[in-house]
Amino acid sequence: FVEEGAYVFITGRRQEALDEAVKLIGRNVTGVRSDASNLDDLDRLFDTVKREKGKIDILYASAGTGEAVPLGEITEQHFDA
Repeated sequence: FVEEGAYVFITGRRQEALDEAVKLIGRNVTGVRSDASNLDDLDRLFDTVKREKGKIDILYASAGTGEAVPLGEITEQHFDA
């Protein structure tokens, strides 16, 4: 995405791995430490994106395991902790 001109936000639970990924990407990237199964972390992530860029154009989620549920119907209970 960055090579195509996008600004990206990446997340992860481990700060060291997140920092390394940000370094590897190199530009147009913000790393936000968070756990996708934690609603407070997701709120903080959204607040960061909103403050820095205003909106999300594309969302790619590849975290955890859970039941396949339509977007908008997902609850915290759908995630394995």
